[in-house]
Amino acid sequence: MSVPSLQNLICEVPKIDRGLSFSPDVLGREVIYESPHWSAVRVGGVLFGIHSKSEGLNSNGYMPCLVIKKFDDYIGNVELTAPYHVPAGTTRKVIDPDGNQVQLLVITPDF
Repeated sequence: MSVPSLQNLICEVPKIDRGLSFSPDVLGREVIYESPHWSAVRVGGVLFGIHSKSEGLNSNGYMPCLVIKKFDDYIGNVELTAPYHVPAGTTRKVIDPDGNQVQLLVITPDF
């Protein structure tokens, strides 16, 4: 099994504009991408994803997104959600015993 690397940390917020206004005041940031449902800012060397809570990613508010080489390494070891395609590749989620979600991402080679 390959060792995953942190791609970004996703934070769910009720309102994207409010989440974006918080990040420069407290964290300092460089906006990488901005849309009504998903925005990404760079904080230090890490991408910080601000995601609309209405999409219901994680009831705890935060979810790490880990880049992996292939999902096959995890099949049979943990229960994975159905694949979901995003611009960077394909994601699936796992839920730990306490209900926390971790997003796994296999990046598309041409991304």
